[in-house]
Amino acid sequence: MEVREATIQDKLIWDSFVDDNDGNFLCYYDWKKVAEITDNRKSRRIPLIIETDQIVGICHLVKKNRLLYSSLGIFGSTGVLFRKDLSDQAKSSAISALLGYIKQRLASKCSSFIIREENVLLPEKGIEPDHTLLKNGFKLKPSAVVGLPCAHVMKLKAPFEESIWKGLWTYNLKHTLNKVANRGVVVVEDKEFKYLDLFLDMKASNYKRHGVARINRDQTKTEIEIFKDKTRLFVALEGNRPIYAMVCHYTRNTCGLWEGGSFTKGTNDVNKLVHKTVIENACNNGYKYAHFGGSDTEGLARLKDSYKAERLPVVEYEKTYSPIRKTIERIHIFAISVHFIVTRVAADRKYLWANRRMVLGKIIPRKHFATSIFLSLPLVFPAISGSLTQSIPGF
Repeated sequence: MEVREATIQDKLIWDSFVDDNDGNFLCYYDWKKVAEITDNRKSRRIPLIIETDQIVGICHLVKKNRLLYSSLGIFGSTGVLFRKDLSDQAKSSAISALLGYIKQRLASKCSSFIIREENVLLPEKGIEPDHTLLKNGFKLKPSAVVGLPCAHVMKLKAPFEESIWKGLWTYNLKHTLNKVANRGVVVVEDKEFKYLDLFLDMKASNYKRHGVARINRDQTKTEIEIFKDKTRLFVALEGNRPIYAMVCHYTRNTCGLWEGGSFTKGTNDVNKLVHKTVIENACNNGYKYAHFGGSDTEGLARLKDSYKAERLPVVEYEKTYSPIRKTIERIHIFAISVHFIVTRVAADRKYLWANRRMVLGKIIPRKHFATSIFLSLPLVFPAISGSLTQSIPGF
């Protein structure tokens, strides 16, 4: 098997491969174009193709160059997207070829290499690790919280009214949605993106509530412009007043509930009516799946559970190339995490206590977690005892 870096001439066959093999929206080639506009010079996105006489796999590799180290990552929902009919033996050969190419050409001064992907649930077996990655020096990183992070994917079947509304959703969910609709809230698809600037204002409000740095409006507009034929904007109106807006991205088979926004923390369940409208629209337009994005907290995961979507665990493999550089990387990431937490606490004094397990899980190895949490509480939470966000803020 051969591995090579894809070029713009490969865009058509790359995107066709994504569609033919149920790839996630994050797999499309044009994410390289987005990265070239939005990333700084220290970060490089490298689209790689694994092939024989045809393409057998693709991935977006990200290389970040820091002052004293570099790091590698394959992110996105599918990690490496393989051809659906690829045998286990051929897949193992493809992974080995990919890792060999990366080690030879891209691993210089590298501290670590992370591969993150969604895995299907295997009942009563948990997650089956990728043995080829383990043989090549990768370790499966344990989660700080059991079952998290995770993503949610819902299978769709038309007609919506019979298959989803009557056949799947609970009375409580339908009662909530009907109450919102009875208040006069309507959801419209903004095909001309007239509400785009308003959505960006809502998104900025979300980020401010979460203590995240200001949004890059030009970046979001560029992203939507590049993927305009695969993007829709839904807006909930009460009277003429916009309450909630959501951008959705689409592949051939999947509707992705990408990002929502509102000016207030609570929308009085208006966001749920938007989700219902998006799912109904996708269902009746022939899409096979609705992807709800990732969840880092149990509360967010339970919200998505209410739509009867299936949880997919997000697993992470890591290989350390240099222990010294890895230590420097950890110090750098720790400093960033501390800055994030301080910013969040400044915006919401209850944040640290409400998210204590996730926060401690970021800095304490899982095998020491149970003991350390009790030892750390008096030190970490002396002032607020008693009183990072999702991939889709404001979902």
